[in-house]
Amino acid sequence: MGADPGEDSMAKSRDKVQQEGFWDEEVKKPAHDDVVVWVDDNAGLVLRRAFPELFGPQWTTSDVEWAMDPARQARATAEVEAFMEATPRPEPRVKRTTWERVLRDEDLGPRRYARSVGFADLIIEAERPKIFVEVPEPFDRSRPDAVNITLGWNRIGGHYGVLIEAKTELPTRGELIRQLRHYGTVFGGPMVVVSPDDSYAKLLNAQGIRFVQCPRVPA
Repeated sequence: MGADPGEDSMAKSRDKVQQEGFWDEEVKKPAHDDVVVWVDDNAGLVLRRAFPELFGPQWTTSDVEWAMDPARQARATAEVEAFMEATPRPEPRVKRTTWERVLRDEDLGPRRYARSVGFADLIIEAERPKIFVEVPEPFDRSRPDAVNITLGWNRIGGHYGVLIEAKTELPTRGELIRQLRHYGTVFGGPMVVVSPDDSYAKLLNAQGIRFVQCPRVPA
């Protein structure tokens, strides 16, 4: 009895996914687990070190999200500044972490046929505080400059979250950046390399990739 053409097609599709994927050999090392465990246990600290601009007691202009035209925004600025003075700024908060998430392009078709490029060692889902300024609805003509000011939250990295790439030992610069660029073909959020070796920190930052140094794992 001949092979089912459908099964043959799916097998070829799986082979293609494996050929396109980036498989990190570090995952086989117990020390790699130790780095990921450290990140998981210290996710808030990792975010603080990777994104210092998102932390601090003072509100900044980047914390404000305006939903109105520039003229109305200018008239509401004083009211928003008063809100910022009176309202303590909460810290960004971690919602959850996910180990070994498959990185796949699900915009190209059904999930079973989506292109997979590898696995994220860890995804951190976190939120930053935001001040939302909107025009009240329904619009009140007797108070044309009235605004609604509310405290809310936005996800860091949008629906992607923050990708953590753990390295016990750094590969070549080109290999590491190539791996992350490959992930970037399907992952649109920020990426953070975590390693005890900070040799590439300056280069990675220049390439738009965050770096956090972790404690060295005992041999």
